[in-house]
Amino acid sequence: MKSVLNCSLSFILCIGFIAHGQSKKWVRKALKTNDSALQIALLSKAITADSENLEAYFYRGIAKAHLNDHIGAILDFTKVIFFEPDADIYYNRGNSKFNLNDFKGAIEDYEAALKQSQGIFTKASYNLGLAQFHLKDYKKALITFNTILKNDPNHLPTHIQLGHTLLELEYHKYAFVFFNRCVQLDRNTHTFYNRGLAYLEVNQYQKARADFLKAIALNTNNVSAYFYLGISQLFSKDYATAVSSFETALSFNALDYDALIGVALASYQNNNIVKAKMAFRKAKYILEAQHPPSETASLFENSSWYHNEHGILKVYVEKLEAL
Repeated sequence: MKSVLNCSLSFILCIGFIAHGQSKKWVRKALKTNDSALQIALLSKAITADSENLEAYFYRGIAKAHLNDHIGAILDFTKVIFFEPDADIYYNRGNSKFNLNDFKGAIEDYEAALKQSQGIFTKASYNLGLAQFHLKDYKKALITFNTILKNDPNHLPTHIQLGHTLLELEYHKYAFVFFNRCVQLDRNTHTFYNRGLAYLEVNQYQKARADFLKAIALNTNNVSAYFYLGISQLFSKDYATAVSSFETALSFNALDYDALIGVALASYQNNNIVKAKMAFRKAKYILEAQHPPSETASLFENSSWYHNEHGILKVYVEKLEAL
């Protein structure tokens, strides 16, 4: 009996080693491809072969996140955290929560990542600040971003986000210190674009216009720069040029209802009633198809005009509806 038991035990151990080896083989194969869907399939085979292969769960979570399956990614990351928590896993789970707009949950994971890494993890700190910013906890975000700059004084994204945070706190003078610093650090389309947004925020339309033109000169595919250039021109009462900028934005995406609303407003101001009417109706059709209004929600609630220029939009909607 003793020899039979020993033999059975050896057989079970052998099967276990084979399964473990096969599982690692599937992981290696998965990491050789950039196809996220194929990675998930291969890593799922690895998990079937060895349900305790935490490496397979981690990489499957990464692949799911790439395909925007953030709930699935969170489940895989949580499995790993339960057995072997570390900074990278908390960070990646935090990113998936962030993408699901669970900013409080993301903050918990970023803080756990920082604790695991003893506080030196710039990407986690930066995303922590972003999550705090989205929750409108601007003072905490300010502290977080300042901490990053103590360790990395030239971290460009942090300078940009610090500027936006200070704008929200209405420290306009200090905000532009950081936006100007961004341009000094790197004169690229993003730094000019973000400073342009800041100038728009404080109603300095000519300066905003100049920065958006620089952003476009550096990258002619910066679609958002064309849109906000149109807004700066509209508020500068340069209506014909504003129509042109909004139409350029539309050339990249004909279903851009924000740009269509811009065309309608600028055309109305430019006394081109036919174009205003057509653009406004098309914007309404697209909004109705993409975001049907509820009994309590306005049709235009999903537009950036509603969130950023609600008063102006309300006045013009009434005028355009009457056409």
